[in-house]
Amino acid sequence: MASWCGLPTPGDEQSEYHEGTRHLLRHGSSLALMSLVSTTLNESEEFGDVDPEEDWKTWSERRPELQLYYAVFVDPSRDGTDAVACVLRAILDPATPARPSGRARIIIDYVTTRPSARGRGLASAAVRFVNE
Repeated sequence: MASWCGLPTPGDEQSEYHEGTRHLLRHGSSLALMSLVSTTLNESEEFGDVDPEEDWKTWSERRPELQLYYAVFVDPSRDGTDAVACVLRAILDPATPARPSGRARIIIDYVTTRPSARGRGLASAAVRFVNE
């Protein structure tokens, strides 16, 4: 995963405290994160039915080199699913000679913030994180 320096290896995740939002940021591609993001997206008003297994099948058949990546902002003062404040799912698209820029890219697939956590800049922080 040389083109994605600093990210956890596929199937793993990392956690770090994000000072700007005062939330814990969990990110990676572990099954736990995949499930947490999918559940949160399915519970949101914006997205109806997100099926991570079907999505993985679709993306891996289209382009096997693509990887799904997840980021979750968790409120450390809450427990369980109530602690999930914002989720993001992205597609990591490695550099290929066929791409004119020759650079790797990140496609943001989904991002949502729970209504109770909106207006705090969490979605913007999640987008900035995956772009860094």
